[in-house]
Amino acid sequence: MASTEEIYSNLISQYVSRNSKSKVIFEEASTVLPGGNTRTVLYSEPFPLVFASGKDNTITSVDGDVYLDLVSEYSAGIYGKSCEPIISAIKTVLEKGLNFGGNNEYEALLAKAITSRFKCLEMVRFCNSGTEANLMATALAIAYTGRKKVRFISYFSCQLEAYLWQIIVFENGYHGSGFSFKGGSNPMNLPHDFLIAEFNSISSVKDIVSQNPKSIAAILVEPVQGSGGAIPGSKEFLQYLRSIASEIGALLIFDEVMTSRLAYGGTQGVLEIYPDLMTAGKYLGGGNSFGCFGGKAEIMQRFDPSRKDALTHSGTFNNNIVTMAAGVAGAKLLTPEVFKDMNDRGDRLRVKINDVLTTNGAKNMKVTGVGSLIGIHFAGQQAAMLGSILFFYLLERNIYMGRRGFLCLNIKHTDEDVERTVGVIQEFVTLYGKLLV
Repeated sequence: MASTEEIYSNLISQYVSRNSKSKVIFEEASTVLPGGNTRTVLYSEPFPLVFASGKDNTITSVDGDVYLDLVSEYSAGIYGKSCEPIISAIKTVLEKGLNFGGNNEYEALLAKAITSRFKCLEMVRFCNSGTEANLMATALAIAYTGRKKVRFISYFSCQLEAYLWQIIVFENGYHGSGFSFKGGSNPMNLPHDFLIAEFNSISSVKDIVSQNPKSIAAILVEPVQGSGGAIPGSKEFLQYLRSIASEIGALLIFDEVMTSRLAYGGTQGVLEIYPDLMTAGKYLGGGNSFGCFGGKAEIMQRFDPSRKDALTHSGTFNNNIVTMAAGVAGAKLLTPEVFKDMNDRGDRLRVKINDVLTTNGAKNMKVTGVGSLIGIHFAGQQAAMLGSILFFYLLERNIYMGRRGFLCLNIKHTDEDVERTVGVIQEFVTLYGKLLV
């Protein structure tokens, strides 16, 4: 068998020859955009595919190739690429005009649709992304609890007070730019005093809490780590976070930006573990830029402008009419039955791939996840190279997944898509099985 380097080189040669238009567009983009893109996750050597159109569960590149889309816009594209009710809703509002600079008729409808789904959401506020939602939720927790850690700094003959806002987060967690906890410290993170615990480790959290019981404002956690590889939090672990947050007077924040799609009532509803605040976004805006955060009315009322102690939260596009109308239209489509069908299909895909790996003794490859969120992982010294080989192998067979091994289904995927994907993975394992043992 050829070496992994030779296999990878051959796949790259095929990729480059097949995607000349994407290459030209990337090279032109690189003159004005660092790395040729404005979204790091989409970067891929030697250059990323450039897409021209999409329909249902497929996307078409500028080079004319049609791919089965197993990225689903990193979980935001739950409706597929051409959902007629959403497109119709957008066309309707566009005909009436944009940028009103005031309230519109759709925002309360969308708020009611969202709060009716998630038990912890008594009140909600909108923003423009999941990142922004997490920014606002943590800021709200700091303001609501009033907690801070005082650190004294010596400056010549003076003692100055510095304040640190402590938030428990988790290794490999990702809550948007400014909240990335992969591989240690990140210079782009917000200047909070993040206390990084091990995910799914109760003892790790206990150690941190024992040292800082009265200064922790919040615990921020994804019930399933999305960007971290579709790793589920155990019910015991998440229940402990609920209990310890209540015990020490901190707010528990569930980042359900991705995981709210795992059931009609989100992961919190499945586990029956309810946070003080939650964040969401992605698909809830009907495929448009959207984020939201909310929770107990007692906490959220701090944003009521009529209060003397009101907190300020503004944003030009928080209630933009295109997102509001699309979100309302989309909410009508996402019934409990639709969620169950989509996530059951994702479970079948994950189980079938793992069955292939077990049957073939592919111990250096595994699949994790819950429902429609799936992560493919490799182990061993060749892990990174094997991940790249799989990515380009799938592209050669017109299947598009996230470069990091991310797969996500949407409501347009079918059982035939599952069987097709499993079949291609079977081919991959048969061809390169010796590298996976």
